[in-house]
Amino acid sequence: MRFSDLIVPDAVELNLRNRTKDSVIKSLVKRVAVAHGLTEKDVLDRVLERERALSTGVGQGVAVPHTTLIGLNKPVVALGRTKQGIAFDSIDGEPVRLIFLLLSPDGDVPLHLKLLSRISRLCQQPTLRKDLLDATSHDTITAAIQRAEHSFQDL
Repeated sequence: MRFSDLIVPDAVELNLRNRTKDSVIKSLVKRVAVAHGLTEKDVLDRVLERERALSTGVGQGVAVPHTTLIGLNKPVVALGRTKQGIAFDSIDGEPVRLIFLLLSPDGDVPLHLKLLSRISRLCQQPTLRKDLLDATSHDTITAAIQRAEHSFQDL
């Protein structure tokens, strides 16, 4: 399994118009819930609970809100992008423009940690961040991530 395989077209929003961290998370949760048949309220409650414990703004304009869920069979990822950037309480204090929402099966913490690490390592690449900010479709996003992860082992 590759990280790029986890992002389905219905879970991508390239023009988020939300202005707050909670509203961005809510928008992405709604997309992923619809795309994968999940209960929106349950997912949102878990993600916001995790976010309140510690911000997931990892720096360089990227945030990775995440949680594990009982009953989820495989990891699920949504990707959102905002042109103006939003305050996310990031570790570097910079606004966030790329948001990866990660949901993993509750019983597979090692996989969840691998995915968080993979997202972090991928997003340290300036070329990938630029490509994701310039992307015009799910296909261009997938291609950019595939190029960036070509040297990584499968998850």
